[in-house]
Amino acid sequence: MGGGRKAGTGSARPRLRWFGAMVLLGLMAPCLAGCGDAGSSKVLGPWGGEGQVPRIAFEDAGTFGGDDGCNAFSGTWYQSGADVIVLDAIVGAVGCLEDRARLSAAVSFRVQDGKLLAFDGQGSVIDELHRNGP
Repeated sequence: MGGGRKAGTGSARPRLRWFGAMVLLGLMAPCLAGCGDAGSSKVLGPWGGEGQVPRIAFEDAGTFGGDDGCNAFSGTWYQSGADVIVLDAIVGAVGCLEDRARLSAAVSFRVQDGKLLAFDGQGSVIDELHRNGP
């Protein structure tokens, strides 16, 4: 008599676990594509002139920081094939009268022919830097 399950119970927990696993997998997908390979990336280290601007440095912990002569910026990145994708960035809001704030607007980077190319959201090269240091 009273030993049966109530209607509508018992199946919600497995569905909730499945949904949680899918959300977690979706959040981890960018890192699964390349975060683990940051330590061997050709982009690591400083780019641009030492003490000059523009400049940027990529760390193996997945962080970067730089200065484009107008704004200082920093953020996180991950490797996706040959491209370095900016996950998020904090950019100082100084503003410039000159066309110098290009590097802080980059959404991705690629090392090509010994240069670091910076790309905007439309895939156009907006800046290029040479290796600084080892």
